[in-house]
Amino acid sequence: MSIAAIRPFWTDEFFTLYLARIKTISGLTAALATGGDQHPLPYFLLERLSISALGENGIALRLPSIAGFLVMCLCLYAFVARRYGRSYGLAAFSIPPLTRAFHFAIEARGYAPLLGCAGAALLFWELAGTARRRRLAVVGLGLALTLATCCHYYGVFLAIPFGAAQLLRSWRLRRLELGRWCAIGCVWLAPLLSLPLLRNASAPAAHFWAVPEWVDAARFFAVLLAPAAPAFLAVAAALACLPRSQPRSPYRGGPRAESFPVDLDTVVLALSFAALPLFVMVAAKWVTHAFVFRYVLPALLAPAIAIPFVLSRAFGSRAAPAVVFAALFAVGFAVSGYVQIRKYESDRKSVAAMAQSLESTATRRLPIVFGSREASLVASYYAPPELKRRLVYLADSRRSLEYLGFDTVDLCAELLRPWFPVNTAAYAPFIDSHREFYVYTTIDAKWIWILRALLDDGIELTATRQNGSGMLLLANRATRHRSGSASLPGPRFNQR
Repeated sequence: MSIAAIRPFWTDEFFTLYLARIKTISGLTAALATGGDQHPLPYFLLERLSISALGENGIALRLPSIAGFLVMCLCLYAFVARRYGRSYGLAAFSIPPLTRAFHFAIEARGYAPLLGCAGAALLFWELAGTARRRRLAVVGLGLALTLATCCHYYGVFLAIPFGAAQLLRSWRLRRLELGRWCAIGCVWLAPLLSLPLLRNASAPAAHFWAVPEWVDAARFFAVLLAPAAPAFLAVAAALACLPRSQPRSPYRGGPRAESFPVDLDTVVLALSFAALPLFVMVAAKWVTHAFVFRYVLPALLAPAIAIPFVLSRAFGSRAAPAVVFAALFAVGFAVSGYVQIRKYESDRKSVAAMAQSLESTATRRLPIVFGSREASLVASYYAPPELKRRLVYLADSRRSLEYLGFDTVDLCAELLRPWFPVNTAAYAPFIDSHREFYVYTTIDAKWIWILRALLDDGIELTATRQNGSGMLLLANRATRHRSGSASLPGPRFNQR
């Protein structure tokens, strides 16, 4: 909660915030029909409910993600505890917070709620096979998978691990179990009902900023578990000092540390979750044309299931190894949380410093053009009202594609412009109608094309001030011209 309260909003979260502000279903439907955001409509209704109840702040906007991540951890605890005991359940609970997935627990997007639904589906899957009220558990499984794709469309990939496990179960039991198959099929309800909204979703993905590469799928778990590497080393060192479980001879006395039985359904389930990066990459290569780490987050369930299983095979029913594991991971999470709090406190100060620097430097009443879409969204939200009115982002998907090789950012800015309270203008008309204006940019930004476009269009740029990585330039168009014409004068860049 502390991290969620102090962390400034960033680009994707502004999409959630501004779309959740839309008061009518028809208005929200119209915004999503543009393809500018690919989250399902029910997710924004959930965010609107949270904001309405708690106000517009970091905790309210991120509460669905916090709750989703916590639900996943609790469901992992219950799933593992039912099989290997509470101590191993505690070990499973401690794994996700120290992975890179925790970042999404404090981000107002649908990925952590999707994780919560995946964890709930896992638990209901277990209950449907062993509990007395099996039919109720099957209903819970179907509901969890339905809600998963109501949080994010990539929830459809949950059909793979549960389908594979059910296929093995049906073969092993020699019966179809139609109810469980129908529950798994519920994962397709939200996408099928949302087909009209998904009609234009391919436009932003045509030239996406993250081109799918096979290596990204191969290194997914290395990236996911990297923050936990020190904890894993500490656990390995600690467990090396503990004796492993050894079955005793039936002719000797004394207790025996029993090993837990191997459940093939669970093995297939874990292996299928582990294979999700490969399946998502295949879809990215031939269907979606986009692959980002967060699209495959439900694969986190694979190590969260497998690690307690391996521990139980090595140490049997003894609680000490699992408790040591959970304790060391808890210490790692506490250290990681402290580091993150310090980082986000610094980020808030940087945002305030940027606004203060713009107010003190851009003394002339000229528009301030932002080269970075993220910086423009942050400044437009956190800057004082008088300064906000001068801020503008120039969008041009053609120029972005020409200079950067992708147009996702500018295309989404153009598509969602009517619903975003951010001053977004078309590049060419703005340049033609303004003789002078400021340009705020960052030195190390990779996604800024406007400086190259201005220089190519013969705009004189004069550096007025640099504050950290931020730089304020004064743009001057000496002679009126149509932007992008072949007769433009050569580029000039001066420093004052």
